[in-house]
Amino acid sequence: GLDVAGKIVVVLGGVPAGLDSELAASLGASKAAAAARMGAVGLLTVAPAPAQTTEGWNRMSSAAGMPAYRLAN
Repeated sequence: GLDVAGKIVVVLGGVPAGLDSELAASLGASKAAAAARMGAVGLLTVAPAPAQTTEGWNRMSSAAGMPAYRLAN
């Protein structure tokens, strides 16, 4: 794997189309968990082009008030 210890990891948001919804939900959360396990100090999610529609932006911006970071131990 990549050496991400002490680095900020950049990932694409979302999951491949057609994936089972339960699997898709767990994959989304596992990106951050995997980065943390590998020693990353941060995670930046970039929205893919389809999510940059008005509907996608409204959904993303509605989460703006939610916690968006955790401090590493």
